[in-house]
Amino acid sequence: AAKYGFKTILKCWKGAVKDVDIENSDGQTALLLARNQDIFIALISSGANIIKKDDHGNTGLHIAVNLGNIEMVEYLIKQKECAIDCQNNMGKTALHLAISRPYVRIKSDASNMKFRISPSDNTILMNTPQQKYYTIQDDSIFNVLLAKNASIHLDDNEGNTPLHLAILHQKKEISLWLIKLLDTPELNRTNYKGETALQIATVYGQKSIVKLLLKSGAKLNIKKLLKSAEEKINDRNIEYQKILKTFRYLFEIIHKYKFANLNGQTALHLAAKYGFKTILKCWKGAVKDVDIENSDGQTPLLLARNKDTFEALIDLGASRNKKDAHGNTGLHIAVNFGNVEMVRYLIETNNCDIDCQNKMGKTALHLALSRQPDDFIFYVLFDKKASIRLADNEGNTPLHLAILHQRRDISFWLITLLPPSELNRPNNKGETALHLAVLKNEFSMVEILVMKGVQLDSKTRENKTALDLAKAHNLKRIIDFLKTKTEELESQANSQAESESKSQLEIVS
Repeated sequence: AAKYGFKTILKCWKGAVKDVDIENSDGQTALLLARNQDIFIALISSGANIIKKDDHGNTGLHIAVNLGNIEMVEYLIKQKECAIDCQNNMGKTALHLAISRPYVRIKSDASNMKFRISPSDNTILMNTPQQKYYTIQDDSIFNVLLAKNASIHLDDNEGNTPLHLAILHQKKEISLWLIKLLDTPELNRTNYKGETALQIATVYGQKSIVKLLLKSGAKLNIKKLLKSAEEKINDRNIEYQKILKTFRYLFEIIHKYKFANLNGQTALHLAAKYGFKTILKCWKGAVKDVDIENSDGQTPLLLARNKDTFEALIDLGASRNKKDAHGNTGLHIAVNFGNVEMVRYLIETNNCDIDCQNKMGKTALHLALSRQPDDFIFYVLFDKKASIRLADNEGNTPLHLAILHQRRDISFWLITLLPPSELNRPNNKGETALHLAVLKNEFSMVEILVMKGVQLDSKTRENKTALDLAKAHNLKRIIDFLKTKTEELESQANSQAESESKSQLEIVS
């Protein structure tokens, strides 16, 4: 009766209801659900408790705001018992909820149909409009609460202030109004994710809000901004073009394409890293040193996110043959980031040295084994004839790395491809593939290596055989297998020695 406004029924029940504050499954009393002023007064006159909250800590004001009931909002905030800034269990005030409520979307209807007269036969023709949706931007509840001095400073349990929420829920007019009301320290407040209003506005592509925030003294912390962008850039709910729009504006206003305190990064590096090809094209003729390096010695070209960005940088005059301070080429970096598009592009169209080794002796194939969790990039490189025999500065070949990083499918694949001489190849610690397979407790791998004829007596720098390592780690199954195989080989060797000795005696006699 309270929810649907049946005031006559409520009046009839006066004196007949024992517990007017009885709660529903959400802990809500009838008073909390009062649809209008008359219902509220009728329940109060029946003895309802005006300060009751539901199980979630919501007051009648919270519920009225949530339901968009402006009549009840206006009535409740006039009551002396109403605490306009009361926070529920999630730390939400009525103002927070008013900002978070989505705008209403409605369909166009047949009343919008228009008529015209056919010029040929004077018959009436009807133009049926395409079905459209319209968004009703109604901020009236927010305005009512603000007029009654609802706090614009309180944050909820996630640290979001009204300004954070307005930007998150893309309430542009509210956001702009709050920015004008707040002082600079409030504009720079962070929520519990460490996000400022400027960070949120940037990654949600709200250019006009970004402009006003900067004009109003919001601090431009590029490191945090980039962190937010990097986290959001792979979020399916975020439109990549929106990030591009606000970043383009930021690039335009920062002097000489440089960001302060960002490890020597320039806007050129960032445009390359995030794939902002439009920005790069706009800078044609304006950038003096397209091969400028960051603190890792990386040029923007080395960080190119995709082929369009790469080609835009080449068009600006970037050098194809640059390496970073660690000797990494663009291919090394693309593999490191798991950027399949750039890996393919570089090895197919850019005449790059697929087996180029960086200062640690790592090829792109080595990095594919040690840095990437899936096998796809390895097989892309393998298919393009990347060497499976080159060792890095620690003496590790692709087979060593595959076993070390537990890439089982690739390990078995390489074992079948490589000859015994490569399978017996030690790294700088004297470890062969067999030693590493034992250390990783890979019984089936040990079996195949032995079947392929690897040396069982090969020793590490610490003078350990594979069997010694198995014993040290108490790997019973491998111990039994290697013991048996060692005894078989010793028996074969003894038999062969006896046979050769007899042959020599026969020749002498």
